Amino acid sequence: MHQRAGFPDVQLWVSPFGLNPNEITIAEVLKKKEYSIACIGKWHLGDEDVFAPNQQGFDYFYGIRLVNGTQKFENFGVPIYRNDFLLTMRPDHSKMTRDFTDESLSFIEREKNNHFFLYLAYTMPHVPIYPGNGFRGKSGNGLYEDAIEEIDWNVG
Repeated sequence: MHQRAGFPDVQLWVSPFGLNPNEITIAEVLKKKEYSIACIGKWHLGDEDVFAPNQQGFDYFYGIRLVNGTQKFENFGVPIYRNDFLLTMRPDHSKMTRDFTDESLSFIEREKNNHFFLYLAYTMPHVPIYPGNGFRGKSGNGLYEDAIEEIDWNVG
């Protein structure tokens, strides 16, 4: 299955592959039903423009196109996009969960009177783990549990 969809291996930085553009996504199916469709957070199905969410049926994208766990240095660079526009290469990883939540809430508010589908994929608790400042140390059980508490709080 994964090879048919275009993935011979885990998709990392500068991988020459991504989700086969011929695959039909849920976004493409719902678009035919006149839904507004957003992908917010981690895409991880190809970082080249041809594999981007906006090329796979999503009307709106905010997030990263690839995994954020392949570098070893502190608060490393990872491209954040809004649709097909690069916003930054150096995001504050401790703010990603909250940023993705805020973008999701804005999308819901814009589309509340329409049919919509929101695909929200937080980057955490995937490593590296950067809980937000209000959650770091909150659980008393380490960064992983702090990140889970932050996601729980943001999902509400």
